Amino acid sequence: MTEQIRQILTQSAGIPAEDLPLDADLYQAGLKSLATVRVMMALESTFQVEFSSELLGRDTFATIGRIEQVMRQLGASHATV
Repeated sequence: MTEQIRQILTQSAGIPAEDLPLDADLYQAGLKSLATVRVMMALESTFQVEFSSELLGRDTFATIGRIEQVMRQLGASHATV
């Protein structure tokens, strides 16, 4: 799941996420508000989940580790092909 999240960040937000630590601040790495929406949409599509309004805050997308934690909370176990 971590590698898929890294790919989504790179493709949807233009963040070179392949070498970022799981706890690196994605906003300091260049994540912007509009890109966060693209990342969220890609995550929903890839993992077949839906973000609730409570999860749309900055904290959800703060780090790769936090995104992975949220994906697991939403029931994602693997990406769809």
